[in-house]
Amino acid sequence: MIDQEKFKIDALVGFRYWHFGENLKFVPTNLNLNFSNSQDWVDPLVGGRILANLSPKISVAIGGDVGGWNTGSLLDYQIAAVLGYKIKPKWTLQAGYRYLSVDYRNSNRGGSIVYLITSGVLFGATINLK
Repeated sequence: MIDQEKFKIDALVGFRYWHFGENLKFVPTNLNLNFSNSQDWVDPLVGGRILANLSPKISVAIGGDVGGWNTGSLLDYQIAAVLGYKIKPKWTLQAGYRYLSVDYRNSNRGGSIVYLITSGVLFGATINLK
């Protein structure tokens, strides 16, 4: 949407594939109980990202997306903020924070409910191929 040297704004449309698996094993002395199940679904989503180059070596990116709308899950969304440090012209090391939430309910599979929130620090690297 905006593509300047120090400031960029991107929009996105896509899909997020979810696989949620659960296992339970209960072994008292004379009884063995095992349970295993999994669920898969796909959510359409829209989102965006703002990227600011603070200096030739340091950048900040803030992005997020939202989806679901009762097509797969009722709602899923994420937001992330990442600080990048360019170590070579095409390589950037990154550290940041991500918050991800999903609310999935399926009445067809025995009333399955997955309400999950996960958040935490992230580390990564980006290779610019252009």
